[in-house]
Amino acid sequence: MTAKEALEKADFFSAASAGSRDEIAGFAYIRRYGKGARVFYDREASTCLYFLVEGVASLYKINSLGEKKVIFVYGPGNLLNEDSLQRLTSAVTCEAREDSLVMVLPAELFKLGKDYGVCSGDGTLIEMNSSILLRPKQALR
Repeated sequence: MTAKEALEKADFFSAASAGSRDEIAGFAYIRRYGKGARVFYDREASTCLYFLVEGVASLYKINSLGEKKVIFVYGPGNLLNEDSLQRLTSAVTCEAREDSLVMVLPAELFKLGKDYGVCSGDGTLIEMNSSILLRPKQALR
């Protein structure tokens, strides 16, 4: 599978135009992970975003007793390290639970955008909608 095909299948990018997906595909690549392989580690620098294209992956932490505690199990179409958009390091370890294909994108292509809406009634409410915005190519050079 190519990065372009993976982008077309990913719900995460469904609202993006075909031209935007083509441009993003120029920076993406597909990596194959065997069962039990680590996609990324807890406290690892967050330099890439990982989208699960095929297979199953789990996010876990090791507790103080050295036990693996699974936090999430993801199937195809999921962003595996969403926290990387807000942090400099990963907060969990990700492991392929079966043979998997993962699309990898440089995190520097994206920034987190936040829209704040304030509603009043009985009080003040702040609504936060997060979105991911592609940075212009010039910013990468």
